[in-house]
Amino acid sequence: RAHSLPGRVDVAYAPGARTVWQLYPATRLDAPCLVFIHGGYWQMNAPEGFACLAEGLRAHGWSVAMVGHTLAPEASLTTITQEIDTALTWLDRHGPTYGLAGPRLLSGWSAGGMLAALMLGHRAVTAGLAISGIFELGPLRDTRFNTALRLSDAEVATLSPLRLPACEK
Repeated sequence: RAHSLPGRVDVAYAPGARTVWQLYPATRLDAPCLVFIHGGYWQMNAPEGFACLAEGLRAHGWSVAMVGHTLAPEASLTTITQEIDTALTWLDRHGPTYGLAGPRLLSGWSAGGMLAALMLGHRAVTAGLAISGIFELGPLRDTRFNTALRLSDAEVATLSPLRLPACEK
């Protein structure tokens, strides 16, 4: 069930219907911020479906930033990954204007966990927690999920976090 919490601000970080931040600023500008990427095999769900996470964190003084992205098959996994990078760069530059200037914990669940793992080295990220992520893309090529993703050999090789060097932050 989607939640709509008071104080939410929706801001586009790039052109496109789904390239939007849902920001839940804390009362303190320097409060820590959970940056969350939703799951759904890159093909379904939206940030508002995970807004319940913001409720608990805000009660403890945190800010929350939920990022949306274009879904497959409208976008390739490469494009989705580029959108998340663009979103984090936007948050780094513009977050303080919206009340989010504290350290950022990047997290995501399932497909969002995979995207979070890929972005751990981004300058906007202080720490990360990838939850139940899809860290190896190879096995997806033989499933129904690949109908929309159309994963290339290059994407499997470069976007599978388990195949990449560890992030040293």
